[in-house]
Amino acid sequence: MTASAPTASTTALDSILAVVDSTSGIDRRIAMLREVVGSDETGRAAHALARLYLREGKSNSTSNAERWLMRAFRHAPDNPDLYVTYARIFWRSGQRDNAHTRLKQALKLNPDHTEALYWSGKVAAEEMLRALERETRRSPGGFRFTDHGIEMRDRAVSYLQRALEVDPHHRRARLLLGTVYHEGLLNDRIAPLFQDYLELKPRDPDAWFFVGLGRQMEGNNEAAFDAYARGLENLQAVERELLVSAFLLSDLHQGPAVESDRVRRFWTARDPLFLTQVNERLMEHCRRVAYTNLNFDELYRQVPGWKTDRGEAYIRYGKPGSRNLVLGSAYLIDTWRYPDFELSFGNTSPDHWRFLYGRHNG
Repeated sequence: MTASAPTASTTALDSILAVVDSTSGIDRRIAMLREVVGSDETGRAAHALARLYLREGKSNSTSNAERWLMRAFRHAPDNPDLYVTYARIFWRSGQRDNAHTRLKQALKLNPDHTEALYWSGKVAAEEMLRALERETRRSPGGFRFTDHGIEMRDRAVSYLQRALEVDPHHRRARLLLGTVYHEGLLNDRIAPLFQDYLELKPRDPDAWFFVGLGRQMEGNNEAAFDAYARGLENLQAVERELLVSAFLLSDLHQGPAVESDRVRRFWTARDPLFLTQVNERLMEHCRRVAYTNLNFDELYRQVPGWKTDRGEAYIRYGKPGSRNLVLGSAYLIDTWRYPDFELSFGNTSPDHWRFLYGRHNG
């Protein structure tokens, strides 16, 4: 059967949505969509409004998103994209079980829906991290994964691997799978995951850093160094200099000042002396940069993890002794606890975590 030609109204809507996508400023984009949503019988304009409200980050954004999504459902009740957006609304409100239910509905409609697979993995990964946090607090001297944590880890892996089978270019799924491998004690899988990606994007500096992270976690420092160096080679010169500066600043409290030219020689060296104190600190710095880019990238805002508030804190202070993620009155709050102080960050908009406050313990 030959597909019918698009109607004039559909073609006009396509043009309007394309203009909206290219317009800067969420408020302006919302206003443009509200002008045409009344004449749209497909539900696409209402759905676009729901997604924009989800990104808006105001106190009433979630309720506005749900209101417009319900309108889209009236026009297209079997559209899996709508169920994914509904899941995101529940996830944003801390209702993970409801989010999971909506994602299952989306996958029933389309088992290869990459966003449904990605968000299913994200919900499971968040529950895995909560299990990790609970066990860390119960057993400060060590860690053991509970059966529930293992179940959530394996569920997240399954969903995310399926997403990458459908779309190997799905960057968010690959980054999240790397996080699950790292936090879920499957470190031997990190490097192969990103080596596969380098077959697609051989000059991606982040992928080289993630390979380095994986090799370093395996104890293969020589391979890790080579991967970090390859990543640095593929950075823009300005970003490379910023990373050097970030190391010099973060290193001040760890010992005698390090000469900047010695640091720069590290970036281009091919035969590092791993046992020197400076090189060990530089390798740890690279590991922290790789970790922050893996975990704290703000992809929609195109901000690499090491430039975010959480990334800067992690690079300077290292891994916190424990983390506590709770839903506050308006947004999620992520609190990091160190021996002498703690830092709190707020998910003040869907793709942005902002430093809120720090305080000394005791």
